[in-house]
Amino acid sequence: MSSRAFKSKSSTLTLKQSKLSFGALKATAAVNKAKEAVTVSEASSSTSRRPRRTAAAKPSFVDIESSDEELNVDDIELTKSEPSSESEIEKDEEEKPSAKKPGNARVPAVTKEREAEASRLKLLAEAAQSPSKLLQVVAGPRKGEFGKTDIDELAESRPKLNIKNRAYDRVYKEARGKMAYAQTIHPTTEVDGEDVPLNRIDDILRLFDLNYDYGPCVGMTRLERWQRANKLGMNPPSEVYDILMTKEGLTESRYAQNVLYGRV
Repeated sequence: MSSRAFKSKSSTLTLKQSKLSFGALKATAAVNKAKEAVTVSEASSSTSRRPRRTAAAKPSFVDIESSDEELNVDDIELTKSEPSSESEIEKDEEEKPSAKKPGNARVPAVTKEREAEASRLKLLAEAAQSPSKLLQVVAGPRKGEFGKTDIDELAESRPKLNIKNRAYDRVYKEARGKMAYAQTIHPTTEVDGEDVPLNRIDDILRLFDLNYDYGPCVGMTRLERWQRANKLGMNPPSEVYDILMTKEGLTESRYAQNVLYGRV
């Protein structure tokens, strides 16, 4: 009995040792197979990785044969995936250059200058045909956009000043009556460095300058003052407007500027 019991015990121990050895070898082979698959996955993911942001690597599935022994997951090296926390994703999004919307894009300065020049030329073309547009060029808010050359070109299309025009008789008589038909103290005016005798147009315009019913005359041209008085309903003389809208009235400072120009 003792001999049989010993043999039975010995065979049981031998069978148990063989099972443990077979299971350990099988688990080791499975671990090695998993490591090889993970290494191949790391190599492929490193070659396809972009310089800045890459998609998270997909998990690799290893088909490990079932065994009686449990596989130790600590022996398997997993591939490193991209961080997926919200803070890191937001940081990566901030590094990307934001696409500007067309509505928020700034208009280049060159484009603005071209539009302003096109508007200026359009007004010049209209001023050559319309006295009201010409008035905007000479005495309007956009007066600063136009130079002497522009005014001289527009004046070429205007009628010449006729000093003896009978249309100015009424306003001239009124001017002489307010002056008590007295002779002016300075009967000449300077034109291009020379003293030129005054004519009746000078008398009409000087009386217009000194008539405070149409407001002060300092700091503006006669045409600007006439336009201001007209807008305010002061009824300035239409004859003065006709004189100032002639070629000479637009180009010669003798007629265009007020009597205090260059003195105050």
